[in-house]
Amino acid sequence: MTYQDLRHILRDFEKRGIAVCLNPEDQTGRIYVLASAANETLISGDQLNLCAQVGRAKTRLAVLEEVSRNRLSMQNPLTATEIKRQLRERYPLGLNHVTAALKYLREHRLVETAGHTETRNMKIYRITDLGITILDHVLDAEKQPSFGNSPTR
Repeated sequence: MTYQDLRHILRDFEKRGIAVCLNPEDQTGRIYVLASAANETLISGDQLNLCAQVGRAKTRLAVLEEVSRNRLSMQNPLTATEIKRQLRERYPLGLNHVTAALKYLREHRLVETAGHTETRNMKIYRITDLGITILDHVLDAEKQPSFGNSPTR
């Protein structure tokens, strides 16, 4: 099934009242739900937009996931450099990509600064309640079965 086929099917479902687009004003990242479930959506439109933006950007998602991991001790404070180091195996990112993702996540209140390191005064990051909510929704959406052979991530 091609992307274009899927688009036509979803439009047809909308016309027939089977599916509803939750963010029709967006050019990309549109989210569809069954019409029967449209009223049960538990997140706001702004949060829905954040889910789409975080879910589409693999770097943002990887950084948000890393920040969400439980830290048992502050021996390795969660700085941008430490996040880059932790992601090195799975996602070989440069520090600029990590800091850009952190900037976006901070601007949208998904992570916050928890303090600074003593030696170099580097920011230490932690996830916010909104960040946990958005991450949960994005990860839940990735677990949903999809059509075709392409993986969701």
